Amino acid sequence: MPDSFTLSYLLLIFGSALGVYQIAATRGKFKGLCFFKKPILNYICGFLILMLTLSWFFSMADLKMRHAEMEGPQQFGFFLLGSFCALLVNFFLSSLINFRGVNHSKGTIIGQGIEDLKERTVFQAIAYRLRNRRQK
Repeated sequence: MPDSFTLSYLLLIFGSALGVYQIAATRGKFKGLCFFKKPILNYICGFLILMLTLSWFFSMADLKMRHAEMEGPQQFGFFLLGSFCALLVNFFLSSLINFRGVNHSKGTIIGQGIEDLKERTVFQAIAYRLRNRRQK
């Protein structure tokens, strides 16, 4: 069981990454990864998640460093874990929220990698690729 500092660090990375993912998805016009249809709401949501996470970590988290030492490789591992979990949560939530909300363009070319997420959610892109792979 991780100590409170390790858990606080993991939550810091998770929340920060989730906020940054929303800001980056909005900036890149990846409608399939955004939580809201209006870009301004995504920017606000991303900055709010980021600022609330940072505020919580530096004001309310138990940061007593006496017994909480974290080595570099351990810190890097928790950074990767927190970032990956935030990415999975972002994929899951954006796919649920935009299940019927992302408008597909008739001329959308599927199979362009991350460009697929400009017009489809992650789950829609995966399902589309699996369907097309079976048809070939």
